[in-house]
Amino acid sequence: MTTYQIPTRRSSANEAIQVAREATVIREALKKCGYETRKKSKQPVWKIFVAPNDYYKLAYQPAPISAWELYPQNDDPSRQGLLTIIQKALSEQPSGICRKVS
Repeated sequence: MTTYQIPTRRSSANEAIQVAREATVIREALKKCGYETRKKSKQPVWKIFVAPNDYYKLAYQPAPISAWELYPQNDDPSRQGLLTIIQKALSEQPSGICRKVS
């Protein structure tokens, strides 16, 4: 007799809650540094404006990646500054769970 484990939604629900918390922490840190953010509807994607018509997209990639991605990936100093702010915000979370950012 073979036993199958039934997947539960609890882990994905927990991940969704964690992502929402992280997004709030990231947005607050960016706002403190003078950046404007706008969420794309129905997607875990935010536009981070570095100039009126210039922005980066911050997107959460779900499992198995489970990481935040900042697009476009280039060597621009403004991107490096954003990455530093995001990484610092995530590392200071009280939950102790830190996701990677790239």
